[in-house]
Amino acid sequence: MKILPLAVVVILAACATKPGVVQSPDGTFTAMRRGTGLADPTGPLRIQAQKDAEAYCQARGKPVRVLRSREIPSIGHWPEAEITFVCD
Repeated sequence: MKILPLAVVVILAACATKPGVVQSPDGTFTAMRRGTGLADPTGPLRIQAQKDAEAYCQARGKPVRVLRSREIPSIGHWPEAEITFVCD
């Protein structure tokens, strides 16, 4: 019975760090990466999000154009980085 709570924690942790690209209603896209520890630096997370954005546009045969990026340090939550972009 003790394995079930551990399995739930592992599954939730995997979902929280899973990369992905989401589309906004205005036609832009956002790629976000979240760290796995409070001490994770945001720079590498931003680079990973940038690579996700580039791969997303490349799969559509278009170059990526970054509109903005932001790094959110860990102040009471996991560190994050996100890239807002369009595929031109």
